[in-house]
Amino acid sequence: MRKILNVLLVILSVWVLISCGSKTNGVNTVAPKSGVLNEVRGVTVPKFSLTINEKTITSDDLAEYPIYESKVTSVNSSGTETTVNYIGFKLVDALEKVGLSDMTNYVEAVADDGYSVKYETQSVDTMLIAVSKNGSQFKKNPWFAPCDSNVTGDYVQDLASILVNNKNEKPVVNLNSNSNVNEKTASENVVLDKPEKLDKTDKVTFSNYSFVVGGKEVKNADLEGLKIYKITCSALNSKDAVITSTYTGYVLKDVLDKLGIDSGKKITAVASDGYKLELSNDEVNSEYTLIAIEKDKELGKDNTIWIAPCESDKTKKYASNVVEIAVE
Repeated sequence: MRKILNVLLVILSVWVLISCGSKTNGVNTVAPKSGVLNEVRGVTVPKFSLTINEKTITSDDLAEYPIYESKVTSVNSSGTETTVNYIGFKLVDALEKVGLSDMTNYVEAVADDGYSVKYETQSVDTMLIAVSKNGSQFKKNPWFAPCDSNVTGDYVQDLASILVNNKNEKPVVNLNSNSNVNEKTASENVVLDKPEKLDKTDKVTFSNYSFVVGGKEVKNADLEGLKIYKITCSALNSKDAVITSTYTGYVLKDVLDKLGIDSGKKITAVASDGYKLELSNDEVNSEYTLIAIEKDKELGKDNTIWIAPCESDKTKKYASNVVEIAVE
């Protein structure tokens, strides 16, 4: 009997140890709660520039502030849960840098394509201007990460501007204003009438392309000998956010001349979804209007092109996913 009792005691002791070990392991593997920011060091910060109301702030401006990381779990509209690690600067530090520390009753993040999110319940103290996501740096602009939100759609990529106010209403701002901006910054961010036009003929070789002009299919060989230009231009979208893009391609008038088409005719860009954009005579004949094969060094979706009247300061005058240039 005593031997049986000893065996039972040994079994019980082992079970207790296993149970305790399991609980300890469970504690150690619990993921951090969303909204918790931890300071990190040794982070390489890529260059960026965005606006907060009418003020421009850059990565260099924020270099004096600490960098934080936060692991956040969110759910998208399909019910899929994801956990993402963001690293970046606190919004409150950016607000302090530009003198807007009291502007926290209204916060809205605007992407460069016009997508925007207004934050009503999230804590401003846990919002990041994130320079990396899951260890990868942004390609074009930072992310805006309200790290206590569990809604995936609240996280904005390609952040272009942040709107803030000390009242719970959208601020009235003039994004073209260069007040409170030094001369160099203003020259880099204000929409210009005539952007810089760079000849890239000997430095750029396009992949095979095909589009229609005046009913004729145009391929690489048809435009051989034409100069290739790169133009970086800025324009305001419907949300009054400044969108900056770099287009590379041929001057529209050069293409029309090459194909023997009268540039005084009605010229309309036709997108793959049927959308049509009629160009004015000035736009057709401008040396700054490009048939762009690439935008920001990327080809168009499904071999489409862009029509970029780069003197225009409105994004609605630019056409994407273009498959045809109609001539009437």
